[in-house]
Amino acid sequence: MESIIQQLGHLDIFPVFTHSLSAIAQPFVHSFQSVAPSFLPSMKSLISSEPGLVGGMIFVLLSYSFLVLVQNSKKARVVVTNKKPSPIYREGFPSGQNN
Repeated sequence: MESIIQQLGHLDIFPVFTHSLSAIAQPFVHSFQSVAPSFLPSMKSLISSEPGLVGGMIFVLLSYSFLVLVQNSKKARVVVTNKKPSPIYREGFPSGQNN
C-alpha cells in the first residue's frame, strides 16, 4: 500500500504548482533585484553605524509576530451546563415571562 505522498507524487499537478508559484514570485524577485542596489549602500551604513537599532527592530518584529500567532491559536471555549439560566436573563424573552 502506497503512502499518500507517493500517490500524490504520481499526479501531474505538482509541475503546475511549481510553475504557477515561480510565475507569481518572479516579478517580485525582479523588482527587488532592480531596487536593492540603490538602497544597499544606505542599508550597509545604517547597519554598521546602528547595529543595536536594527537588531532591536528585528527583535520587536519577531516578538510581536510570535505573540500574534500565539493569541490567534487560542480557540474559543464553549461551556455547556445543565443549570437553568437566571430569571434576570429570561425577562426580555417572551418564554421567560410565562414561567
